[in-house]
Amino acid sequence: MDASRKKKITIVGGGIIGCLIAIHFKKKNYEVTILEQKKYLGGVLRDYEIKNDFFFRGCQYLENGIDWIDQLKMISREKFNSFKYNYASNNIFNEETLLKKDLAVPIFKFKNISKKKFKLNNTKNSSLVDKISFFPKEIKKKLINFIKNCGLDPKEIHYDCAQNLQISRINILNSDLELMKLKSDKSIFDENLAVSRKIKKANDLFYSTPLNGYSKMFDKILLNLKKMGIQIILNTKVEPVWIENKLILKYDEKKISDSLIFWSGNPTNLIYNFNKKKIKSNIFKTLQISANISSHYKKNFFLQNFSDKSKILRIQTYILRKKNKIGVECLFTNNPSSNILNESRKILSKLKINFKIFDKTIVKYPLPRFDVYTVSDQKIINEFQNKTKNSNLLYSPWLIYGRRKKIEKIIDFLVRKKIY
Repeated sequence: MDASRKKKITIVGGGIIGCLIAIHFKKKNYEVTILEQKKYLGGVLRDYEIKNDFFFRGCQYLENGIDWIDQLKMISREKFNSFKYNYASNNIFNEETLLKKDLAVPIFKFKNISKKKFKLNNTKNSSLVDKISFFPKEIKKKLINFIKNCGLDPKEIHYDCAQNLQISRINILNSDLELMKLKSDKSIFDENLAVSRKIKKANDLFYSTPLNGYSKMFDKILLNLKKMGIQIILNTKVEPVWIENKLILKYDEKKISDSLIFWSGNPTNLIYNFNKKKIKSNIFKTLQISANISSHYKKNFFLQNFSDKSKILRIQTYILRKKNKIGVECLFTNNPSSNILNESRKILSKLKINFKIFDKTIVKYPLPRFDVYTVSDQKIINEFQNKTKNSNLLYSPWLIYGRRKKIEKIIDFLVRKKIY
């Protein structure tokens, strides 16, 4: 049966990808329904709101010049702050600190860099241990200590999650020219070594954030999607039911059985209800500590922190609703929020980014991350997708990291399957 003739699609999950898929299918003259368990759209992008103040949930930038992002901007009719991507990497291992701008990967000191120092005959690509075994022993040891400091087992986490943890590539301090020679010589070096965009003579990156925040942006998207004729059902819990190789959705004593289905959210229950296999969907638990600040530095700035002891993972400064703010993503800790923010302030001061924290505005909230998965999870998901590829469930790139890559993968799938 030609799935494209059904002309109906139900999207489970009203985050940014769910909204984009809804727009895509509406333009193809499908009858589109979005089912969302919360009382609003936006998913993990929605701002954290407390006492009429708003903070981003993590470092959430929208890349400029991408067609589907431009569509969302147009539909939201919101104003956006466009900016050049400013970033740095801070590294603390064995009590030694290395700080470098224009990179967001781990940086190490290493003498006499050459091909011989790397493990070129490593063909295994199962766990993170396999991934970092490519690097010299001294560097491998530090990366393992970083992974363990994150509360993760490098033997258990899948190889591809190196990208999710920002450790898929590394840089060697003061060795960019040597690294460029290695990168041009073999693809394996290009995949594992990083130099700044300036050294590569690559163009600067530009991103955007909504001036009034993501919550307001998605509230407007909700209204305009409805005007487009997209049915949106909020605050509803969806139960996936498999009958042979067909997916039926039950919600609010109703059911959907004659529709294509795109499952945008966490697939744990979807997979379990199919084969009784459970994935570990939230093994990487982090917190966001945020506050309003006073600073002469008025740019969006992002810093990635790698350490064998520090609980800080990322630091971001930004402006939201005309207020200067800082957001710190960190590992779960009993350390007072003020201590984490002061540690962040000391790190940024080395880059001449100075600010005063308004203590009464400090907030702490969970920052769920579902982008880190185990070797066994990967096998379960791939097996599930293979067995359901001829069902009414459309392919969803749960194992792909990054919104842009996810959307590109979905569109490529739809084109190849001629689902228009």
